[in-house]
Amino acid sequence: MASVMDIFAVRSILRLGAMVIAGTAAFTPLSAQDWPQRTVKVLIPFGPGSSTDIAARIVSDKLQAAWGKPVVVEPRPGGDAFVAINALVSADDHTLLLAPSSAFVAHPYRYAKVSYDRERDLIPVAQMSAAIAGLAVPAASGMTSLKDFIDGARANPGTLNVAAAPSTSEMMVDVFLKEQNLQVAKVPYRDIVQGVTDLTTSRIQGMFAAVTIFQAGVEAKTLRVISVTGKNRTPVAPGVATAEEQGHPKFGIEGIIGVFAQRSMAAEARAKLAKDFLKVVTEPDVTGRLTSIGQVSAPGDAAVFAASIARQQAEFEAINKIVPVPLK
Repeated sequence: MASVMDIFAVRSILRLGAMVIAGTAAFTPLSAQDWPQRTVKVLIPFGPGSSTDIAARIVSDKLQAAWGKPVVVEPRPGGDAFVAINALVSADDHTLLLAPSSAFVAHPYRYAKVSYDRERDLIPVAQMSAAIAGLAVPAASGMTSLKDFIDGARANPGTLNVAAAPSTSEMMVDVFLKEQNLQVAKVPYRDIVQGVTDLTTSRIQGMFAAVTIFQAGVEAKTLRVISVTGKNRTPVAPGVATAEEQGHPKFGIEGIIGVFAQRSMAAEARAKLAKDFLKVVTEPDVTGRLTSIGQVSAPGDAAVFAASIARQQAEFEAINKIVPVPLK
């Protein structure tokens, strides 16, 4: 017959085992059960009204309906996308980043030190679209093509001012200006959307950014887009020739937009997110709305998105060899 001490020991072991099982059960849902469990934040590295902001709201409304949980879009502009990226790095697994790869692929060529590790901290989940950017000018300038812009800059050296979205857009502008040997000043903006008013009033003479931010000005006939990125013309500006058509392929690289997860998100949760996200972004009404804001539908899983990022990294490495800039 077992002693009292033996019985006590067995009961203790059973209680410990029950605690371990309960602890495992409590932990397992965090990584394997249906996700999300609460409000999801979608960070974007640009201000309200940007192409990425509009796209995020289109997709988030659909995901909120599918998940039955709130999905909140939070613009975190500034700092050359570092503000948004750092917010993702310090967040939990219910925080996502929707951004173009162009928001960060130029960082190694512009900064001696960055506050994040791309391979560790930016986990590609799914690809959504290719963002179409363009060079816009005041309609009053009379310019209708890149040739007109080049001729105007050469005829008036040092008098034209241009602005560009940070990082890759700025690098494309730099290589364009250098290859054409143009003396044009660059005007910085914390949030590129804020520069549209200055472009409309001719305080600056050119701006290179997502075409969607120029739409209101184009419709009001105060702005004109004279070149767009991408291999094909965009339905948003069907009459505008691409940079490649106009003989300037380095001024035509697309930005690949997709969703990134925080590194703490479990693989099972990322897989569910990718499945749900791709289901939403391939719905006809969503692809149509993305087209209307200057994006080309380009859905793909995590592997496709990672490959797109690697390809764009190589493109900008080549650009950096043409126009290397001192590291900040």
